[in-house]
Amino acid sequence: MTRVSACIVAWNGEKQIRGCLESLKGAVDEIIVVHDGPCIDATIRICKEYTNKVFIRPYVGEAEPHRPFTFAKATGEWILWIDQDEQLTPQLRKVIPHLVERDDANAFSFVWPVKYANANLTKGFFSKVQKTVLFRKSAVDNFRGLPNEILHVKGKTIRTNYRMIHNQEGERNTLRVFFRKTLRIVRVHADQMLKKKVVTKIAPWYFIKAFLWFFLYCGYYYIFHATLFTKADRSIALQLALYNFYLYWYIFLAKIGIWKHMPGR
Repeated sequence: MTRVSACIVAWNGEKQIRGCLESLKGAVDEIIVVHDGPCIDATIRICKEYTNKVFIRPYVGEAEPHRPFTFAKATGEWILWIDQDEQLTPQLRKVIPHLVERDDANAFSFVWPVKYANANLTKGFFSKVQKTVLFRKSAVDNFRGLPNEILHVKGKTIRTNYRMIHNQEGERNTLRVFFRKTLRIVRVHADQMLKKKVVTKIAPWYFIKAFLWFFLYCGYYYIFHATLFTKADRSIALQLALYNFYLYWYIFLAKIGIWKHMPGR
C-alpha cells in the first residue's frame, strides 16, 4: 500500500535534485516529479533513476501552478510537499513513517530555514517560519496552485520542531533581490490569478487594494509580529508588503488594458 507520496516540482535543478531525492529514501513510498517546461540539463535523467512518475508540463515559470497536478497523480494517503532545493534531515526520514500513523492530525509543519542575504536566519520572527509539507491528500482544502499560495488543510495541523534542509543558492530575501527577481514571480502570480479568473471585481477595487494590502501587511508584521528589531525581519516584512502591493497593482493595470504579462524566467 502506498502510504506517503512525495510531490516535487523541478526546473533545471541538476545540482540539487539528487540530494533531495536521496533524502527521501525510507520516508516515502512513491515520488512524483513534474518539470516546469522543457529540461535543458540532467534533471529529468536523474529523476528517472528514482521514479517512473516523471512528467514534463508546459512552462509557467513557477512551481505552484503544477502542484495540483502532482497531488492528483499521488496515490498515497499522505503527501510530502518538497522542492528540489529542500531535503529531509536523517531525523525527519526516521520520524515521517511514525507521524503518518497518528490519527490525531491531518497535517504536520516543520521548521523551514529562511535565508537573508547569504546566510540562514538564526534570530528574529522569520527564523521560526514553519511550512506545512506533510498532509493527508483527502484533507487538502481548495488549493488552486497560485504562486506562494498557502496550503490550507481541513482538520488539525501540528507544528513540530523538526527542521528541513533548505539549500537556497546565492543572495536571498534582500530588497535588491526583490526588485531583480521576486517581481517576476509577482507578475506570474498576477497572470495566474487573471487566467484562473480569481480576480473578478472592477479595476478601481484593485487600485485601492494594492495600497490597502501594503499598509495592512506592514502593520501586521511590524506591529503584531514585532519585526522591527532586526534588519532581516524589517526587510522581509517590507518585501511581503511590497509583494502584495505590486500583485494587485499589476492586476489593476491588466484590468485597464495597460499591462499584459508574458511569463519568463
